Amino acid sequence: MADIPSKASRRWEDFKFIYTQDDGQNIVTSDRLSKDENGDYLLPPTALLQARQINDKKTKFWGKPENLRKLEITYEESRNQDGKAETRRYCPYRPTDKQIVDYVKEVISACEQRFGASGTGYCVDYRGENRFTIDRPQKFSEIN
Repeated sequence: MADIPSKASRRWEDFKFIYTQDDGQNIVTSDRLSKDENGDYLLPPTALLQARQINDKKTKFWGKPENLRKLEITYEESRNQDGKAETRRYCPYRPTDKQIVDYVKEVISACEQRFGASGTGYCVDYRGENRFTIDRPQKFSEIN
């Protein structure tokens, strides 16, 4: 009888944090942080993202996460057919917050450490919040 292959492990971690909407309302949301084949983060959470982390198991933001502010990261990946791969990092700070510039710099620095050191190309693209659609969240939890 053939050996049963071991179950594939999850290649991401659910990272829950406080997100400040453009209108100033704080909500809880989460991001799936990708991991490589060794179980290490593709891009580790930055200090400013960790400062917003919560460990509450009950509170969860429900809705369309594609409407949130984010940094879209495209990088070279030779194992993919088109030679590229994508990931993203939600941006928990409002555009008017002083921390947003530092947060973006931290993510770019993490990309430089991960992809720049190996000579792999990467691109970081900022996408603003898109809340004015019919896809607004149906249910969410507020943070006071």
